[in-house]
Amino acid sequence: MPDLCLLHANCQGEALALLLRSHPPFAARFTIKHCLNYTREALAPSDLDNCKLFLYQKLGAHFGDLASDVLLAKLPSACQSLQIPNLFFKGYWPFWIRAPQRIDFADAVLERLIDAGLPAQEIMRIYLSGSHPAFKTVEQTAKESLAQEHSKEVDCQTGCADLLERLWRREALFYTVNHPGPRLIFQVAERLLDLLALPPLSQSLREHYQHPDRDFFLPIHPLVGEILGLAFTGPKMRYEVFGKLMTHTEFVAGYLACRLNHVTNLAAFLHGLSPGGKS
Repeated sequence: MPDLCLLHANCQGEALALLLRSHPPFAARFTIKHCLNYTREALAPSDLDNCKLFLYQKLGAHFGDLASDVLLAKLPSACQSLQIPNLFFKGYWPFWIRAPQRIDFADAVLERLIDAGLPAQEIMRIYLSGSHPAFKTVEQTAKESLAQEHSKEVDCQTGCADLLERLWRREALFYTVNHPGPRLIFQVAERLLDLLALPPLSQSLREHYQHPDRDFFLPIHPLVGEILGLAFTGPKMRYEVFGKLMTHTEFVAGYLACRLNHVTNLAAFLHGLSPGGKS
């Protein structure tokens, strides 16, 4: 029977687990059990006792019994432990903010304009024209986000901040701020496999891999793409948005309709919109 691999990670672990389970040499050696860290899912003592490979995104002391240092101390001496990155990048979406009480994937500029009481048409005009002062900080936000990724990977042998810095302007490496795409997942997996002395990913596996988050690519503002010199954006670019193809403008119209109808679940709201952004 394959040995137990505990994967203590957020939703990014799902994408990595799917890839590793499809890699025959890894699957022959390990069975993966993914425990969600952000929901504070408990790890069974028996699983910790039987674990032979522990893959984890580092959690600090404020997570209590689920802090990485606490869990590492409970593992058998024969268990191999490897840290994996917790990837996050605001470069493509410099106005993203965490505001679940308002809406999923909140945009700071749109929220400020909504708070100012402006009508949707005026908000669209200001936002799409790039006349808001926030557009002057786009480059700096990307620079700071890249620096943050490098700082998080100081002790992580499976990181990919180097790849991110090299390719982020040429290739779309994230679907959303915290959903890295296949290229980065492949990099993490390759470094893991190398540390485990296992063969690399085959070309066939790479080509047939179906990323679990591929159904939602958060549209990128065309002017952000222009400021940053991104090679894959533009006003006519259509993004996969929960089963629909939408331009950035259509997405913004859907976002505003969602907010002005006092709905926080953006995914559910957009499912009821036509590709043109109308109900």
